[in-house]
Amino acid sequence: MAVDPIPHDTARRLCDVLKPAPDLPAVPEQTDPFAYVEHALHALRQALFGAGIVLPSLGIDLPSAVCGTPLVRLGNARPDVVRHIAALISRTTK
Repeated sequence: MAVDPIPHDTARRLCDVLKPAPDLPAVPEQTDPFAYVEHALHALRQALFGAGIVLPSLGIDLPSAVCGTPLVRLGNARPDVVRHIAALISRTTK
């Protein structure tokens, strides 16, 4: 199943809805990949929590970290949580 990319204006509205809390620390330099991915992970976790969503397996993908470019592991979620996320994203695209 092919997935269309998110249009720029939709992505912008989504970013506005999922703004990180103002008490987040400044974004670390990309020269420190672990600090950078940890900051991204923290921002996503706070945004999801603010929307009433908890993804327990959200974390750093350790195998990718060994290669030097750590990725955020979005993890597994129950179908009702996935539907909740989809509904939140859909509201920002209208």
